[in-house]
Amino acid sequence: MDGLRRGASPGPDRGARRRCGQRRADGHAATWRDRRHGGRLVAAERDIAPARLLARWRAATSITPAALRGHPEGSRLDWVASSVSPATPATTRLAEHRAHAYDITAPFGIPYPDTARLRHIAWLGHRTLPYAFEVEGLVGGQVYCELTSPDGQLWHFGDPDSPSVITGPAGDFCRVGARRIAPADSALTATGPHAAEALAVLRNYAF
Repeated sequence: MDGLRRGASPGPDRGARRRCGQRRADGHAATWRDRRHGGRLVAAERDIAPARLLARWRAATSITPAALRGHPEGSRLDWVASSVSPATPATTRLAEHRAHAYDITAPFGIPYPDTARLRHIAWLGHRTLPYAFEVEGLVGGQVYCELTSPDGQLWHFGDPDSPSVITGPAGDFCRVGARRIAPADSALTATGPHAAEALAVLRNYAF
């Protein structure tokens, strides 16, 4: 997710369109390789006993933060079919735990209030928009987000001069990115040429 391509500028020449098309083709191929590899990893664990799974999850939960903090700045980690900075799996794990917590708490009516930790997840969603556009075969473009935090502060992501702007609650932005609510069911507002597209492809997860 690091070093992702920014959206292309309007009106590319023929060579630029060919290069953009090749990048999209390469991106799709890499994405499907990632999905197949990730699918194999999931399938290998599908029949694990619940008690063993819980024990492993608890063990990993206790050691993961220190393990990630222990990597020197600038280091890279193997992750599925690519390499990422240690901050990336830390943020994606936070996003995935949050998404699945919605799945558990909502059916039982258990309160699960938004917190300041959503800032990390909102950052991830905005940071990976170029990847999300790429996966869907869209050129996309720069998008600026001004999101309202749970305590009323404004969180800013991107270039304020971007022609496309998303505003609204950070909690809704994160739920849309987790595909737990649709953009139309959120209180988010999208203006400009790429903002609605951005909400449609927004994702807080890898695949």
